Amino acid sequence: VDETLPGSIRLVLELCEGGELYDRIQKLQFYQEHEAKACCNNLLAAVAYIHGRGIMHRDLKPENILLVSKVSHTDVKVSDFGLARISRDYPRRLPRSHSICGSDFYLAPEVIKQEEYGREIDIWAVGIISYVLLSGSL
Repeated sequence: VDETLPGSIRLVLELCEGGELYDRIQKLQFYQEHEAKACCNNLLAAVAYIHGRGIMHRDLKPENILLVSKVSHTDVKVSDFGLARISRDYPRRLPRSHSICGSDFYLAPEVIKQEEYGREIDIWAVGIISYVLLSGSL
């Protein structure tokens, strides 16, 4: 434990040796259908986990998805919760927001229109990521 800065918070994260999903897509150009399906299933499981705890990520994109190993193209971890929104009253109240945040290509229509939105925007982003995995581009 490093106590040089009293009151500071330190995060210890699992080492994901495979790097960012973005870099893997660049290297492979696109995923085979069975690999894209497995990757998206794992990503959806991770998103369901965070949603089940009242958290909305709000910035899902290949750069924020880490591959657990250099060998597997499908075992993923979600990272960068800097824009995440948490409902303190979950499960009574789901997280909602109006603010525009996230990465342009992955924004859901309701975010762009500045309408109220919730966790469904993360599912929209997973759909865009699925497209990118299969096509290799936006």
